[in-house]
Amino acid sequence: MRHPQKHSLSPKIMKINVFISMCLTLHYFRNVGSTNSRMNFTVEYLNYMMCFCRSLEKKEREEGFRNSNKTVKMQNHLAAKKSRMI
Repeated sequence: MRHPQKHSLSPKIMKINVFISMCLTLHYFRNVGSTNSRMNFTVEYLNYMMCFCRSLEKKEREEGFRNSNKTVKMQNHLAAKKSRMI
């Protein structure tokens, strides 16, 4: 996933992002056997990414970035992907 141009995300947020991604990946590999759990993982991951995009968008708005619509586009893309899966 490409992030909008330079934004000053705190290292703490990035660490949390990496940690959650790792947890979700481990969860996925533990349940890699069944298709249903793989589907649940993907939906879970998309939900997480949408939340992350929302927090990015909020941060961008607070900091007065003009290109926060890139994040909105990413959110819409994730939402469309999720609705096709369910």
